[in-house]
Amino acid sequence: MYLEGVSAYAIAKILNEKEIDSPNTRLEKLGMVKFKAPHNPVLWSTHAVLSILRNQVMVGDTVGHKCYRPKIGKNRSEMFDQSQRIIVENTHENIIKSI
Repeated sequence: MYLEGVSAYAIAKILNEKEIDSPNTRLEKLGMVKFKAPHNPVLWSTHAVLSILRNQVMVGDTVGHKCYRPKIGKNRSEMFDQSQRIIVENTHENIIKSI
């Protein structure tokens, strides 16, 4: 739809109207996350749509060397620059077309 000129906002609206599970709802149904507060089970946002469209893994690439721990025992990871990432193209079937 995006490649045909439909905006990310309109895509999110269509997904919500068709009651397609949002990424958070899917994670909750799979038991991978549990939300403390009740939330709308079908809630797509422009940000969620754009995040999926910009995710290189969705077009069939493997992206590695994304983050590191600068200090042993430190809980927070830091991100490598885009130029330092290792990208192997076409390692699996794409889910979306590249934008």
